[in-house]
Amino acid sequence: MRIVRLYCILLIATFQAQAGLNSLASLSQEQLRQQVEGSDWYACGERELRYCLDEFGYYRLSFYAELVITADTVNLTLLAPYSAHQLSEVQLNLRRDGFQLDRISIANESFNVTEALRLAKSTKQRNQVDKALIQFLNRFPQEAVREMDWTHTKWQAILHSDGEMMTLTLRPNLERLNDEID
Repeated sequence: MRIVRLYCILLIATFQAQAGLNSLASLSQEQLRQQVEGSDWYACGERELRYCLDEFGYYRLSFYAELVITADTVNLTLLAPYSAHQLSEVQLNLRRDGFQLDRISIANESFNVTEALRLAKSTKQRNQVDKALIQFLNRFPQEAVREMDWTHTKWQAILHSDGEMMTLTLRPNLERLNDEID
């Protein structure tokens, strides 16, 4: 019985460590650069510093990852075959990491969440924005082409899906970084 309990504790601790390590919001550009050294990342670019990883874990999800390093920034792109479940999980994980949905475009129609919330002056109006967003999302099939822009203090994330592939691109939030410098 003790062995089973110990195994469960180790399993939970390992999972939490992996989830924390791959929490996108907690990663800095420098940490992403350092992950390339001494790990399973391999060079996969001809003209630029591009590194790839066949199994990148983001919480419980697995992606193919590409990391592009320039003099100024680091961009991380995660790719996976589309599934409605995985698309939902990525959105939940982004929220868990503190990202906020700014804008969503589906089938050439857009909903600007940030602008709608900026115009909402009361809790009731903010709740109406939530309702309108849900209605907007429910108007389209889950596999419809969509692009969601998310922001965090350090990062901007773009989640794109087309019913076949899903791509999550993480870029430094230069707008926020420039505000901090000014």
